[in-house]
Amino acid sequence: MTDGFHIGDKVTQYGDHNTGVVHHHSAEEAVSRLQAAVLLLRPHLSEHELPIVDASMQTVVADGNADPGRVRLALTSIAGVASVVGGVGVPVVDAVRAVLQTLGQ
Repeated sequence: MTDGFHIGDKVTQYGDHNTGVVHHHSAEEAVSRLQAAVLLLRPHLSEHELPIVDASMQTVVADGNADPGRVRLALTSIAGVASVVGGVGVPVVDAVRAVLQTLGQ
């Protein structure tokens, strides 16, 4: 929560044997969520970070022809940049995790 604005799930659980929140996203939904999060992140990026994120996003959204190893590297690059930007990068890191989950990683 930042300045009264909350992004993501808010969950309260009681009792034992809770699974927690389980999200099932298709790859397309997860990538769409990542694209939206990256758009919100862009104004907070430096001139050095923008090309890294842009090139990495191009790899991620390639029409299924990209090597899975390259896609994973691109996703981790995006998450790395987002994590050093601060709280505004949290939705991007979460979206990267969702994409990786759809890829079985």
